[in-house]
Amino acid sequence: MKNINRFFIDPDNFDSETPVIDGSDVNHIAKVLRMAPGQVVEILDGNGRGAQASILAINNKEVALKIVDYFSPGGEPPVKITLVQGLSKGDKMEYVVQKATELGVTDIIPMICHRSVVRLEGVKAVQRQERWQRVALEAAKQCRRAIIPKVHEIQYISEILEKIPAGTLAFLPWEQEKNFGLGEILKGDKNERIYIF
Repeated sequence: MKNINRFFIDPDNFDSETPVIDGSDVNHIAKVLRMAPGQVVEILDGNGRGAQASILAINNKEVALKIVDYFSPGGEPPVKITLVQGLSKGDKMEYVVQKATELGVTDIIPMICHRSVVRLEGVKAVQRQERWQRVALEAAKQCRRAIIPKVHEIQYISEILEKIPAGTLAFLPWEQEKNFGLGEILKGDKNERIYIF
């Protein structure tokens, strides 16, 4: 069976009787896919909800839709994984965000380390966070995920440790560990969220 084209929309828009697709996806639908009224697409709210919708109209700014049926997209891991990633040089951070999204991570927290070469503050930090969030969105589209991982603001380790809920498992892998593997640590664990540093 052929995959139906999928698009993420704002969660508030998802709850509308007549949701719309806007932004760069409009051009993709109209010019690249050459879709027309009556054709069906899948829309996702980025938080795990999905619906099939029929195209009502297409103009330069938006694609108007009518919900046909709701569905649960599934395919997400049962454990929510937060990746705490030290800031990397160049576009390595974008690569990490892309691959983490493809692997099923639900949150990514960029971390300033003591020896980080990259220093981002103020407007530059916000711009970079927005860029990484777009990378996560594109990777989620590409691998047909139901959830777009949230890329958090850049933080220090002390801030991150303060926010980890009590009882949550947190791992700092060490390449020379010989006795414990992640699989055996997680065996029988009932945690719904895990932090990996």
